Amino acid sequence: MSGVWSTREVAELAGTTVNAVRFYHRSGLLEEPERKSNGYKQYRARHLVRLLRIRRLRDLGVPLSRIGAVDAEGDEAMEALRVLDAELPEDADEACRQDLAERLAPVLATHLTDYPWLSDPGPHLSRAQSVTDRTMAEAMAELYTAAQRDVLRRVMLIVGAEKAQNDADPRPGR
Repeated sequence: MSGVWSTREVAELAGTTVNAVRFYHRSGLLEEPERKSNGYKQYRARHLVRLLRIRRLRDLGVPLSRIGAVDAEGDEAMEALRVLDAELPEDADEACRQDLAERLAPVLATHLTDYPWLSDPGPHLSRAQSVTDRTMAEAMAELYTAAQRDVLRRVMLIVGAEKAQNDADPRPGR
């Protein structure tokens, strides 16, 4: 994998069909990718992320006619990513990165509670774990700068440490 996929490959990675991808193009839910000189489409990580989002919303029962509106309404995760984009220059210092990670950690913790399959996606994968891991690494490298990936790594460490602490604390409500 090179981080550029054909229509068939991106459909397989997203757990959908080539016809569904074409339909999403026609309905305006998925932007058309660049084409090679031979006319073949070249899908990138942003297309895969969009397909996965469309598929997830469909799995949640959101009608296709509402998916654009749901995206327009936004959510905490998208706002958190916008904050990450806006507030983190590539040369951000240690304190800035840690501060941003500490502000984003509660958002991720909430999502992990609301969507437990995020912590153990294995049963939901459409491809082998190794393919999924490689695809995620390529997508992260394409979508985020080194500083942003560092903040996301820190967020995961914070959330993991808080979860371990809460799991070890027998008090109710923790």
